[in-house]
Amino acid sequence: MYAVYTITCQQNGRMYAGYTNDIHKRWLAHKRSPPTRMRADVMKYVPFDDNFKLHVHSRHYSVKGAKAAEHAFIASNLLLRDRGYNLLTCAPGSSHLFWTMHTHGKLLSQRGNIVTFLPHLLKP
Repeated sequence: MYAVYTITCQQNGRMYAGYTNDIHKRWLAHKRSPPTRMRADVMKYVPFDDNFKLHVHSRHYSVKGAKAAEHAFIASNLLLRDRGYNLLTCAPGSSHLFWTMHTHGKLLSQRGNIVTFLPHLLKP
């Protein structure tokens, strides 16, 4: 069973959304190594357990269902910019855009919730 969850910073209301098949293990992993955009707040608001709260939003029998629900939750709650810690509307491993950018080390352009790869920055 997969869970779609959020971790919310109680001090500023920003959220990180994700999915997992082991919610306890995932919570501990976020405590040890928080997502990149969340790190400054984790260091600022200590202890972690008092300042960040976990909430399970839905449960799914398939990973495909969990990924779709995570994507919809991130997009509908605008968690990509000031309201959230997410960088993409889906897990990096399932994002062609992420792997293209990661492989080539190039910049992305972001306007609102739309992220665009800038292929003209690639050198031949």
